[in-house]
Amino acid sequence: MRGEVQKLLRVYADQRIAASGTNLAEREAREMLTAKANHTQAALWSLALQAAELAPNPVSTGLFVQSLNEMIDAMGSREAALDRHVPELVLLLLYATFLMTGAIVGYSAGVAGHRASFVTYVMVALIVVLVFVILDLDRPRRGLIQVSQKSLVELGRTMTAEPGVAVPAAGRPGR
Repeated sequence: MRGEVQKLLRVYADQRIAASGTNLAEREAREMLTAKANHTQAALWSLALQAAELAPNPVSTGLFVQSLNEMIDAMGSREAALDRHVPELVLLLLYATFLMTGAIVGYSAGVAGHRASFVTYVMVALIVVLVFVILDLDRPRRGLIQVSQKSLVELGRTMTAEPGVAVPAAGRPGR
């Protein structure tokens, strides 16, 4: 049973790595990979239930079940983070604030009869940067600020290595 669990965990890690590398625009491919990962989770859960029934030691099987629960929760959290976005209404309010700020600066410059000061332009530029940073953070797999999948890839590399063989970290030369 242990060998089967290890094999399924490797398959699961490969499926999650493949899903993390899938472009969010490829929704069907991502859903297919997620469905495969869910199927693998179900198989692992079935093996955990069998182990709980067969093993007289509840400590080791309890730890196995607990770790599977944490793995399932982690997948749920990752998927929720990818699907959770700033509501459209909030984005519209951000754009409206941006436009209103520009309009107020322009109107006040017209009423005063002279151009706005440098500080006013800096404030408008900061608002623009703020809006773009919010949008970039809202989409973790696109834009300038991206969430790294390195830890998941490293986990997959260590799981596929032969037992007892040291795996050098990605980006660092082996010693």
